[in-house]
Amino acid sequence: RDGAENTAIGANVGLNYTLFNGFGRVSTYRNLQNQFQLSLLQSRLVSENSVMEAISAVLQVQQLYVQKQLALENIQISKERLEYSNYRKETGVGNSIEVSAAQVDLGTDSLALIQIENSLSKELNKLKLLLGVDIETELKIKNEIPVPVLGSTEEIKNSIQNNTQILIAQINQVLALENTKLANSRRL
Repeated sequence: RDGAENTAIGANVGLNYTLFNGFGRVSTYRNLQNQFQLSLLQSRLVSENSVMEAISAVLQVQQLYVQKQLALENIQISKERLEYSNYRKETGVGNSIEVSAAQVDLGTDSLALIQIENSLSKELNKLKLLLGVDIETELKIKNEIPVPVLGSTEEIKNSIQNNTQILIAQINQVLALENTKLANSRRL
């Protein structure tokens, strides 16, 4: 009909309470605790990886410094060889092929030095970025880095117990068990 209205009002109040859910709440609580521990370990692993990346960059810079020193020595040897070859040619004992070969070697050694200096510059910039210092800052790298030696079985045992990746694997194993318990509690 036209103009007909319905004025019914309804209200419902419901209350549900689960008396026993197969220890699901306990499993959920433990699961959340383990996930919290897992997130802490994962952030610790990120920090450790950052430190390892910085150490690797320092070692790479050290290696490039050594290579640069060797390249400088090679250039010095090539210069001496070129002078010797020129002297031999002037005295009539040598020939121009010997001089040309010495010039090519000097050019090759100079090119190697330029490549090493470019690599060194890139690695230094990478290290500065990892350390969070300004690009214009001059870094001094020591030739030797002290490395602690694990001697006793207790030190080795402690290092294995505190290994972040092992701890993450253990937490993941516990989480899998808790998820299995949670699934069983839903079935119950």
